[in-house]
Amino acid sequence: MSTNRDVYGALNDLYDALESAYWAASTVEQKDRIFGVMSIVSHELDELDRKRLRKSNEDYSKLTEEMKTGTARIEQLSRDINGIIHNISVATDVINKATSLLALLK
Repeated sequence: MSTNRDVYGALNDLYDALESAYWAASTVEQKDRIFGVMSIVSHELDELDRKRLRKSNEDYSKLTEEMKTGTARIEQLSRDINGIIHNISVATDVINKATSLLALLK
């Protein structure tokens, strides 16, 4: 089972990749879509920070409701990112980070 530290690192990596994708996106609609996923990831990072203040190194066993529904949006964005971002390295980074996070959450 994944630890809070593993999930936190994967979430943080994905957030950083999405931030690059946001700035590489060329339309407002694309930026809004990426920002929506960034908000879900940011919320989960905040929740983990709160939990980390209370306990450290316990298994990450409970996703917030927002993250439960957000995983589908992360999966869809990672499938569509090549059509949104034309910078191959940014798109690949988002796909890799999303894949790592989703693997930890399963």
